[in-house]
Amino acid sequence: MKIQRTSDVALVQIDDLYRDLRPYMNVEIDSEVVGYKSTDAPSWIKLAAELSWWQQGLSAYAALYIAELVKEAAKESWRARGKIVSGIFSGANSLRAIARAIMRSVSTYETKAEIILFLPEPDRYFGTGLRLLPNSSEDLEVQLALFVHYLPKIKEVIDRNSAVNCSPATGYFLQIIDDGGLLIEWFHATTLEKQSEILPLTANA
Repeated sequence: MKIQRTSDVALVQIDDLYRDLRPYMNVEIDSEVVGYKSTDAPSWIKLAAELSWWQQGLSAYAALYIAELVKEAAKESWRARGKIVSGIFSGANSLRAIARAIMRSVSTYETKAEIILFLPEPDRYFGTGLRLLPNSSEDLEVQLALFVHYLPKIKEVIDRNSAVNCSPATGYFLQIIDDGGLLIEWFHATTLEKQSEILPLTANA
């Protein structure tokens, strides 16, 4: 995994995040820093890794979380279910370690930077990203689990569009909806019209 950042994010914040993550996974700080010149420029920290890395490092725990999340499907939203699911698992695990590291970074440094889980497909610049909602470390655990769970289906959407020469203009944008499903949005490369697809939450990816 690479930690990437925009130029407004202090290096000390990235260093602290790196130190928190390093005991649990293979991670490095990307030396390339992205700069924007506009007054309302985006600000972000990306945790970027290939699909195989996400799956090898997190899929086992993600499957456990998803199984419990589906069991609690009668609850109103994934957040309501998420607190219950997180409470089921005691002790440390890789999802929890990442979630707590992100939460510490967000609470220690008051910046406007968004935290994004990033897959460098269809390319490393306009890839596929999920903007995290860091309300609590329990929420983050579930968001991480859902991201990893949906990766095979996300890859199918990417490959399907690539097969017909219809890769998006600016990558794919992911959003977890209330029932735990995943909304995938992108802009058509030629018409720039917004396209979307919803992946329902099921126990199997």
